[in-house]
Amino acid sequence: MVMDMMIEDAIKESDMWEINNPRVHALLRNLMVFIDHSDNISDTISHEVLSYLITLVRAYGDPKFTVPVSA
Repeated sequence: MVMDMMIEDAIKESDMWEINNPRVHALLRNLMVFIDHSDNISDTISHEVLSYLITLVRAYGDPKFTVPVSA
């Protein structure tokens, strides 16, 4: 699955153990499987969610990132 490979690559880019670990990978991979198999979520939305997840993994996986996005 291309999505899984993209998530795995983003996770492996981080030297931080909080991001680069099997539990985070399993959590994100399974979330994407649920979204991908949902009858209520379009492919467009699925790809957008994947993009957000990869962006967040890269941001939080960067040791220089200190300011979380606030709502």
